[in-house]
Amino acid sequence: MRSFFIIIQFFLLFMLGANLQAKVIVANQVIEGDFHDTITGPGILGLVFYDSDSKTLTLNNVSISGPEQTDTSDYYYFRAIYVENSDITIRLIGENTISSFSGIYLRNSKCSFVGNGTLTINVPHLYGIMLSHCDTLSFKGCSVVINSGDEGNLQWPGLYVYVSTATQPHPDDPDNNCQVFIDSAALTIHSPVCMRNVVGMHLRGSRIVTPEGAYFDSDRMTVVDPDGNVCSDLTIL
Repeated sequence: MRSFFIIIQFFLLFMLGANLQAKVIVANQVIEGDFHDTITGPGILGLVFYDSDSKTLTLNNVSISGPEQTDTSDYYYFRAIYVENSDITIRLIGENTISSFSGIYLRNSKCSFVGNGTLTINVPHLYGIMLSHCDTLSFKGCSVVINSGDEGNLQWPGLYVYVSTATQPHPDDPDNNCQVFIDSAALTIHSPVCMRNVVGMHLRGSRIVTPEGAYFDSDRMTVVDPDGNVCSDLTIL
């Protein structure tokens, strides 16, 4: 009997490992196995380089574009950048732009934006950066601008931490431990809601400039202005 339970445990661990395979997708192109090369293809202009050993994606004066139409099903599957079960560093060099229906989606993955470059994310219909079961998102030394959700029907935020109980979003989900760190970096968000379901926001060498007097409200899990209204335009320098 004891041997039977040991076999079952090994089987469950094996299945868990199989379900946690790392996945990186750039402009709908799946990066598989040991990869240390330039990524090219439809929707990519500029130098996109991924190194699977260091788990670093470098954007060097890049433009990533994809479907923006909502009358076909293709836009649901376009992913400007999608990372699952893999911590990743996104290094920004020069000026970089994402213009698509879907922005950056991080699932069960820590992400750190670094470098001295900029990234502008233009996603009129959905979120700018979505995180699911991610505990850390950090920005260090770089500048990120998110323009999102203005044309959407669901008031998508710039930074959206998705947590759920069954099929309904539930911000008090115990699996939500997402902390955002901004270290000597700039983050600008223009969206109906600047961020949603963020457990904590930590500033080091950066400060909220707009709106004046705005602060992170841990109870509401977002940034609010002095009157308690959720910020739609947020500038951190």
